[in-house]
Amino acid sequence: MPRKEFHTRRQWHNTTIWAVSALILMLLGVVIAARSGQWSLLLVLGAVVAVGFVVNYFQDRAADANYSIDGSTLRLHLRKEDQAIERSEIRDASLLDRAAARNYIREKLAVAVEKGLSKAEAKAREKGFIRFCTVDIGLRSFTFGIGRQLADTMPNAKNDLVLLRLRSGEDLLLSPEYNQAFIESIGRMLDRA
Repeated sequence: MPRKEFHTRRQWHNTTIWAVSALILMLLGVVIAARSGQWSLLLVLGAVVAVGFVVNYFQDRAADANYSIDGSTLRLHLRKEDQAIERSEIRDASLLDRAAARNYIREKLAVAVEKGLSKAEAKAREKGFIRFCTVDIGLRSFTFGIGRQLADTMPNAKNDLVLLRLRSGEDLLLSPEYNQAFIESIGRMLDRA
């Protein structure tokens, strides 16, 4: 089987939501400043908007990851981290959206914590789950969940991610640009076993 390369998708949910919120905030600021004569309020709001853009940009920005299938090996690469997964280590791969991925990992870790897993170990597993994913699925939120709910309703938030489950019990969330082709390639690789 020839080597197949897959590149990752990037979605700018947080930045888009902040852009709309910033516009509303600035318009509201102009109205308040015009009525009160306190034009310095616009400088403060402008600073808040700028900081918000920086925070949301860094939350949405991710380095490009590469996934490749070479014979019976799936290779994952992001920045300086590489992982090679043999066909025999893969249990299955399935599609799910960002909300389902978030709920899946939270429920799985909640059960593990009830069984005695420490909070620090649960946090490490959560980071491991998304380490090769370039789409923010909303595990951390600066808006008490409001931004996460808005992002979940955006049309491109329904684009599926790939949940790769390994026989070791480890789960990896991947975000290939062409998720259907990636799933089909994984399926073909597993069928050759």
